[in-house]
This record gives sequence, C-alpha cells and structure tokens, in this order.
Amino acid sequence: MNHQLEFAYIGFEVADVEALRGLFTDVVGLVPGDGSAGVASTFRNDDRAARVFVEEGPRDDCSVLGFVATDERAFDEVTARLAAVGFPLDTATDAEAAGRGVGR
Repeated sequence: MNHQLEFAYIGFEVADVEALRGLFTDVVGLVPGDGSAGVASTFRNDDRAARVFVEEGPRDDCSVLGFVATDERAFDEVTARLAAVGFPLDTATDAEAAGRGVGR
C-alpha cells in the first residue's frame, strides 16, 4: 500500500484535565509524555515525546488531530488535494508546532 500520511497525535481541550489523566493511564494504558510540549498533560505509547495532548478549556472535545507526511512533497500534495475539495488546513503557529514537536 502506498500512503502519504500517518496519524501522529490527538489533542483534547477539557474543563477537568485531571479527570482524563486516570482514564489515559489506568484504563487506556498510556504513560505520561516527556513534558516538553508545554501543555497541561501529555501521554504516549511509544518513544515519541507525546501522542495525546490535554489542555484546559471549555470545549470538552477533541481540539486537534495531527498527521505526519512521509515527506515534504507528500505533505504539499495532500494539503493541495484537501484545499481543492474545500478543506484547507489550519496552519499551526510557530509556538503550536514547537509544542507538538512538528515542523509544519
């Protein structure tokens, strides 16, 4: 199978961050992330700094999904196809990208 994107991370904005901490560690089996993201809590299941980001806020919902492209060309192709069908991507700020450990 030839693919250009892989799922990388998910972010949640919730009113009670502590309520999710137990769910992610005790039920799902994630371990705390390395803390470099600068958000309330991060969790992971591999050697990455974080795969799940949890921040305090009013949404009580998923706030971001992150994907990694196989290379720069794949990223440009996928974003162009999404924009062409009415789904342009929101570009992360430099601070958001740094907090998520991504380039773009």
